[in-house]
Amino acid sequence: MPMNVNVFESLSLCTTRIECVGLDGNKSSGTGFFVHLLEDSKVHIPVVVTNKHVIEHITSGRLTVSTSVKKGQTEVGHHQTVCFSESDWILHPDSSVDLAALPLANAWAQFQKLGIKPHYAPLDKNLVWSVDKLKTLAALEEVIMIGYPNGLWDSANNRPIFRKGITATPVYIYYEGKKEFVIDMACFPGSSGSPVFLVNSGGYMDNNGGLHIGGDRLIFFGVLYAGPIQSIEGEIKVAPIPTTNNLISVSNVMINLGYCINAERVFEFEEIFKSLLAANKQQTHS
Repeated sequence: MPMNVNVFESLSLCTTRIECVGLDGNKSSGTGFFVHLLEDSKVHIPVVVTNKHVIEHITSGRLTVSTSVKKGQTEVGHHQTVCFSESDWILHPDSSVDLAALPLANAWAQFQKLGIKPHYAPLDKNLVWSVDKLKTLAALEEVIMIGYPNGLWDSANNRPIFRKGITATPVYIYYEGKKEFVIDMACFPGSSGSPVFLVNSGGYMDNNGGLHIGGDRLIFFGVLYAGPIQSIEGEIKVAPIPTTNNLISVSNVMINLGYCINAERVFEFEEIFKSLLAANKQQTHS
């Protein structure tokens, strides 16, 4: 995703609204975002990434993808549905990491048969900074989060909701020893799986106080997955961001902090897909 004057338009196309039906029949929603794994000049593997808890214990689900009917042109209001089951998702190789990936190659092949093209803006490794590079940032940075809080969206145009906040812990320090950081932002049900970014367009100040006039930065910081809640009695505990509006009882309130998984963990899926590709190639030639 190149940095340009239309960066926010591109970012509005990087997410997808996920709707699920649980085993109990209740409906829930979450946020997914498009990623290209193992990308080089010739090939890539398109996937949608979200939190595991968004797609666990469901009977069915679907996500919505904008489409381009004319080559190179966005046809506002055109979008298609991709249906899935829980078994279609690949879980992160570390069971403690609340991430899952849905391969999209089959869905894209079906789109091609219909003569339509998916119109989306995938995230890639170029948007992820190393820890050493992240140390050039300030301890507190403004961030944006893109998703579907309380399931809200622009359904006519298939567009998400942008939220703005700040980092509550430095992104270059692993919070509580995990590859995570904390943001200060209202994180409502439906926001699970939302990507978090730093976006500077037209200038920014570095951690040494240097002003970069005309400079641009677009950094994929990570993925929202949980947040602390406080009971009426005052007890504070960490819980996954809910996917339905009725999962938190009235005796518990969120305190406008969100726990995020570092973006580098998203690309740990690449090892799984390397193995799957190798196994598939071996099976084809046997």
